Amino acid sequence: MRKRIIAILMCVLCAVMFTGCGGPSPTEVTTNFLDAVKSENTETIKTVYAGKTLDLLNSTIADDVKTDDDSESKDESKEEKALFKSVKAKILDFDYEIGEEKIKDDKATVEVTIKTYNLGNALTESFGSYMSQAIALAFSDTSDEDMTKLFISILQSKIDACSDKNYSKTVKVPLTKTDDGWKIDKIKDDSDLMNALSGGLVDAADTLSDAYDTDD
Repeated sequence: MRKRIIAILMCVLCAVMFTGCGGPSPTEVTTNFLDAVKSENTETIKTVYAGKTLDLLNSTIADDVKTDDDSESKDESKEEKALFKSVKAKILDFDYEIGEEKIKDDKATVEVTIKTYNLGNALTESFGSYMSQAIALAFSDTSDEDMTKLFISILQSKIDACSDKNYSKTVKVPLTKTDDGWKIDKIKDDSDLMNALSGGLVDAADTLSDAYDTDD
């Protein structure tokens, strides 16, 4: 259950990340990319992003979880769909400030400060609340499905309660100059940028995976 919920959350991030724009300089490319992420501009990301898809499907996200909103897992519940939409809306609603640009030969970095909702904290608190209730229900006849719904309900409440953008992280976005201009390097699922845009969700998911690695 735990891995499935984390997969859904990471799936949201995966779907959101690849909707960006472009520009001639590293700073402009980064700015346009982030603006397009916010507006879900799928077409323009192709002009500035070096990768085509995230590798999350082969690692963090389960094989049966889709990244396309119109291609959902056949057994995905209405609660999971609602959670997906809520997390996606929070992720898209980030603010950012562009900092220093550094260029060396065909490589560049652009410093970006992301300010968004603390989704990582919401996930961590949700697991804490869930585990305390799960222990109490351990010897009851509560089904796995009901336990999953319980966690989703707790997490949904925590996500809905995220009303302030109190998570801030400064990261460096790497770019490479190609024949077609500057392009954002392929973004790894555990990258600082991915973690920042998700409000610490990547770090929180990793921590919980280590703590509860016996839970499938």
